[in-house]
This record gives sequence, C-alpha cells and structure tokens, in this order.
Amino acid sequence: MLLLPLQLLHPLLLPLLLLPTTLAFCPDGCGCDEEILHVTCLNSQLEVMPMTLNPSIRTLILKYNSFHTVDASFHFYPELELVDISSNQLVSVPDRAFASQRKLQELRLHGNKVGELTDRTFMGLHRLVSLDLSANFLERIDSRVFKPLKALRELNLAGNRLREISERALPVGSKVTRLNLEDNLLEEVPGVVAGMEHLVELRLARNSLRVLSSTSLPSLPSLSLITLGGNRMEEVDSLGFQGVASLRTLELQDNLLTKVPEGVSSLALLESLTLGQNPLTRVEAITFTLLTRLQLVDISGCEHLKEVEEEVFRTNMALHTLRLSSNRHLSSLPLLGPLTSLKHLDLSSNALSHLSPSLAPWAHLSSIDLSGNPWTCSCSTSFLREKLMEVLLHSNQSTASVPVVRCWQPEEVRGEDLMHLHLPCEVVHSPTTAMEPPTGVLVVAVVVVVLLLLLSTGLVVVRRRRMATCLKVVGRRRGPVSSKEILQYPEDQEPRYIMVKPSTMVNHSTMVASGEVRVNPGYYTRSPAHQDYTSAPVRQHTSAPVHQHTSAP
Repeated sequence: MLLLPLQLLHPLLLPLLLLPTTLAFCPDGCGCDEEILHVTCLNSQLEVMPMTLNPSIRTLILKYNSFHTVDASFHFYPELELVDISSNQLVSVPDRAFASQRKLQELRLHGNKVGELTDRTFMGLHRLVSLDLSANFLERIDSRVFKPLKALRELNLAGNRLREISERALPVGSKVTRLNLEDNLLEEVPGVVAGMEHLVELRLARNSLRVLSSTSLPSLPSLSLITLGGNRMEEVDSLGFQGVASLRTLELQDNLLTKVPEGVSSLALLESLTLGQNPLTRVEAITFTLLTRLQLVDISGCEHLKEVEEEVFRTNMALHTLRLSSNRHLSSLPLLGPLTSLKHLDLSSNALSHLSPSLAPWAHLSSIDLSGNPWTCSCSTSFLREKLMEVLLHSNQSTASVPVVRCWQPEEVRGEDLMHLHLPCEVVHSPTTAMEPPTGVLVVAVVVVVLLLLLSTGLVVVRRRRMATCLKVVGRRRGPVSSKEILQYPEDQEPRYIMVKPSTMVNHSTMVASGEVRVNPGYYTRSPAHQDYTSAPVRQHTSAPVHQHTSAP
C-alpha cells in the first residue's frame, strides 16, 4: 500500500473538511454522540484511524485498537480538545502528526511502543496542557522535543527506559507543574528540572539514583511533593533539600539509607514522610524535632530497626497517622510523645510483647492495628482489651473493625484471642490507674478482707445449723434434685455466640448494627468476626445474677 507524506496529503484532504456533518459515519464498534461531539472506539479492532467521523468532534477516544502509527486522519478533526490513543501498537508518531489540532488540550499516548521523538513531533500543539507518554520505549529525550508546548502543565514520562533528558527539552520559562519520571533508568536528577520554577510535583521513584547531593535538586520554590522511593540511594547530603523548602510530602522508602537524612529536619513545612523499607537501625529522638507540621509518618518494613528513642515525637502535635509496622526486630517501644492529634496507629507485625498504657491517646484513636506481634498475655497487657474496645466504640465508622490480637506467651495460651482471654487480675492497669497503690490503702484493704472473712465464717456456721434442723424434719420425703434445677438458666437458652442481624431489638430497647457478635440470651462478648473485632454497645446490666459462660459451642 502506497503511503504519501502528510505534507502532500493535507491539501488533498481539505475539500473533505467542507462536507456537511450529516454525512458523518460512525464505524462499527464505536460510540458517537453528536450532542456532546464525543467519539469512543474501545477495543474496536481498528487498524486504520477513522476518517468519516463528524469533523466537529471535540473528544476522540481510540484505546485498545491496533494502530501502528498516527496517520493523516487527524487533519479531518481540527476542533479536537482531547485525544486518547493509549494501549495500541504505535511505534512512531510522524512529524507534525497533530499540526491541525490547534485547540488540543490533552493528548494521551500511554501504553504504546513509541521509541523516538523529534523537535517536530508536537508542532502546532500550542494549547496542549497535558501530555501522557508513559509506558513506551523512550530511551532519551533530545533537545527542543517539547519546545512547541508553550502551555504544557502536566508531563508524564513514567515507565519508559529513559537514561537521559536534555536540559533544553522544554521551552524556556516552562510552566510545567507536574512531572512524572517514575520507573525509568535515571541515575541522577535530570538537569531539565532546573528551569521549572512552577513545578509542584516531581516523581522520581523507582529509578537508579544513588546519591542526592547538595546540587541534585535545584531551587524549586513551588515544589510540594517529591517521590524518591525505590531507588538505590545510600546517602543524602545534609543540604540535599535546601532548594525545596516548601516541600510538604517526601517519600524516601525502599532505598539503602542507614539513617534518617539530616536534611529532612530543614523541611519545616513537611506534613508527610515515608521512610520504610530502608536498613535503618535506630530512630533518634532529635529526628523530627523541627518538623512541627508532620501529620503522617511511615517507618514500616525496616528489617534492621531495633530502637526508637523515647519522646521521638514530642514536638509533633499535629501527627495524625503513625505507621510503625513490619519491623521484625523492634521488640519494644518507649513513650513516643504526647501525640494529642493521633487518630490512626499501626503497630502490626513487629516483635512487641508489651506496651506502656501511656503510649498513645487510646480513646481518641479511630483505627488501631496491634496484630502480628508476639504478645505476652498477662496482667500488664490486659489493659489492651479495654483500649481496643474504646477504639471501636469511639470510631465514627459505621462498620468499625480492629484486627484480632492473639497471645504468644505464655505457651499455654498461645494463639488465644486477647479479647476472650480471662486473666485473674484484681486490678486492670490503665493510663489512669496507679501501678502501686499507697501503703495506707493496702492496710485498709487487708483489714476489710479479714473482717469479711470472719463475718462469712459466722454466717456459714449459722446456716449449717439451720440446715441440719430442716433435714431432721423433712427426712427422706424429697427425691433427688434434677440437673435442670441446678442451672441458673433454662437448658434451651444456654448462652451461645450469635451474629445479630441488622436492626435487631435487644432487651426491647437497644438497636444493634449488622455483623455484631453477641451471646444469647441477653449477653454479648467482644469477640472477633473472622479476623476483626466489631463494635458493640455497652452491656446493659440486669439485676438478676448471671452465670458467666464464655466458651463457644
């Protein structure tokens, strides 16, 4: 098949642009909306771009077809504002392929096989705001490739094979605010970034960066977010972040950092910090002292982390979410700080066996995860049952749940659910319970106990004498007592775990929500449904004595 250059085809196609829109034809497998001038051809098995559509269309979606190149068809549609040719088989984009699209604002070329761009590829796209070239085969971006794109704000080059980007790839005074370079092969921050004074988001995760020097990041006064996770960084210079003082989100996870970079402390406006999956061994108390606006901290998956120093978050009053999970050598946690704003706490899958009752503002938490730790279930940890229930009862979610906490020590209760475990503790310590009562209180308690014992002994003696008198009178006229009379509840009403259905009336007054686990009749247990505890209202006490029966059938 003979293909003519676009420059020769263009004059030949001009007469066709004058055809009335009533002659427009919508190909099989496409959807054409003449009111909003929107055409969608998804997975329509098209190999050639359609030329018979309404010339006035504004949106053209051609995803999941079999195009190999961008042909002259686009010259039929000068009114286009959005074009999506993602997930095709494009291997090239000819020069001036979109020269007729003077109104085009968004161009999506994601998921193709484009391996080369020239300084004429995007000629004519003076109004283009967003360009997506992610998941292609690009290895380098030469000088002036994006120079025609004067209005460009968002540029996505993620998922290519980029090793080099020319410093002059973008026009002088570029207005790009979002640049995505993730999943490439870059070994340093490309110099093209230096001219982006309007840049707000810079994504460099999963490249091959090894060092962040004092000159790696130029002065970017508007930068709010930078992702550097998944690289090979072993070192970050203490002045590495001096040019990005306005940073609010910093991702450094999955690198080779052995300590939290000193330069992080200079980011006074930082709100979110991710440090997980690094070979950190220790988090020092001064690490976050100057970061008074921190709202989220994630230090998860650090295999070598053994110590978090006391009061490490003492100045971080705005901290909202704390994730310290999957650190298999972290066996203890000291008091971390006031944490007055903390709502979400994840301490799962560490090596914790005990926690301090004063570790967190338990009553204010909306979510908590303590699962996957080798807990020692004793009186010193029994307060956790109360705290887990507090989280459930105070959560704003209608279907609040908390992952189950199971015992590891002592061995006889290994695998038991902490919520069900009965511990013979006279005092359940909590943040408001003193660990050692005053001596005077103990003396009074001992005296009271002795008096009660003497009184009860006297009552037993009197009762036995009266019973002996009664037996002499009754003799053998009464038969044996049935087992049914011994029970304090009828046999057919033995307490069992049940799942209360939605909007079920309990005790004629209390409405309960869906999925709550209770004990029938009239009792409930704080027990796990599958692997989560579910919230339940406070137990309604009755005046009648109850026989506690906690084993499930």
